[in-house]
Amino acid sequence: MNKFKFDFNYIKKNLNQKNFLKDIYVLEKDSNKVSGDKYGGGDMFFKVIRNSFDGDDDAYGMLLNDYDDKKNKEFKLKINKYQFDGTLLPKLSENFKLEQYFDFCLESHYLIYSKSKKDYLYIFCHRPTFYAENASIYEKYDLVDNYVKEVLKKKLNKIQFFEFLIKRDKKIGLFQSYAYEGFYTSTDGIDYNYLYEQGKLK
Repeated sequence: MNKFKFDFNYIKKNLNQKNFLKDIYVLEKDSNKVSGDKYGGGDMFFKVIRNSFDGDDDAYGMLLNDYDDKKNKEFKLKINKYQFDGTLLPKLSENFKLEQYFDFCLESHYLIYSKSKKDYLYIFCHRPTFYAENASIYEKYDLVDNYVKEVLKKKLNKIQFFEFLIKRDKKIGLFQSYAYEGFYTSTDGIDYNYLYEQGKLK
């Protein structure tokens, strides 16, 4: 086994695209709730690592520990930013294209088109400590979740995708509080819900 490198070009070159694609299509609802294995959730980049080398589970566990080591903090920061802004998959493979994207500051939501599967991946990303007091830049951008929530067959424009997101929130009773608290506001202060209600979301 070649020595794994925390280098984006190395990972892109060695990524088993077929197996990785199979792994990310394991949805949250398909995860093993009995064992607590959140294989359909969690950090998508773990699946990138897992499919970029041919070692066993012990070696994989060691790589995850190394990924969190301070010696790789700049690399992890770059990856976290790619994950949050929806560019990780397109940067890894020409199979993926970013179609829609919403930055809600602590969360991001985006649609990625898979050319091989001919469908659209709705991907969720969560960075809960972005506003934490005295947090370092590495802590601010650190992710808890980044995974495929749903697979869609039809392309959605920006308005349709926003409606899709708020419909999900309404279904679980969170829309009113989210809208009141400014949850749908971006890191740069853009209130997407206000734009939507004013018919100005484009």
